[in-house]
Amino acid sequence: MQPKSKAYEAYECLQNYQGLTNPNSLQFYCWLNQDVPSLLSADPKSAYVLKSFAHILMGNPAQGLYAMQNAKQLGEHHATQNIMNILHSMGRFDESSQVAKEILQQNPHDLESVSLLLSHALLHLDINKVHEAMQYYQGDNQQIMHKSQMYIQEINKRIDMINELSISKKTVVDILNHIYVFLSDKYVGDNYLSFDYGYTEIGGYLEINVCLNNLSADDSVSLQDGFLDVLIDSELDYRDYKDILVNFSSECSTERA
Repeated sequence: MQPKSKAYEAYECLQNYQGLTNPNSLQFYCWLNQDVPSLLSADPKSAYVLKSFAHILMGNPAQGLYAMQNAKQLGEHHATQNIMNILHSMGRFDESSQVAKEILQQNPHDLESVSLLLSHALLHLDINKVHEAMQYYQGDNQQIMHKSQMYIQEINKRIDMINELSISKKTVVDILNHIYVFLSDKYVGDNYLSFDYGYTEIGGYLEINVCLNNLSADDSVSLQDGFLDVLIDSELDYRDYKDILVNFSSECSTERA
């Protein structure tokens, strides 16, 4: 049995990783500063893939994307799909969707790409994007068929909710995008975004619960404080998002959003 390559070892780590990024990890540091330089001359494709995964796990997604783009230029077989996923995790949904569509044009049965397009439809609260995703897909996977119908129902439910609260759909979509951008250098793993609402004596409010894995109570507070700073510094007007609460927590079941 052959030993696993460092790139595959990093891939497995990334696939199984659930939690905050770790810029101080000795393992990730060794990948980046010892294994990558030694691989560059012998196997540059694997070197750039390893470099990409190490940067992502350490909380440097932009550098991870750049390294994976280098791997693609060298002909790395899975680089395009990896780029699609990295762009998605960075909140660059339009670019990620474009890559997914290009993959589906080459292979209209690709499950990962159509699943990502459906996720983008949900994040945009756009039923037309669900239909568009299913036009690109030519397979008959029942989970994908079920997901498309489930997302249509969920989009309608969420739109009804924000309409009842007189909250702008654009503001909600912008906040969902900001959540992904905010988390891109802080968290790696599965996530699930759920919507709820409530009323106080002042009026109604929308609650967006961001369910992540392996957060401590202090982690949750730190993320909420940090995200509030992001909203304050963003292009959004406080009057638009004052009735929207965003919570980060591990106190919920998680599945990939």
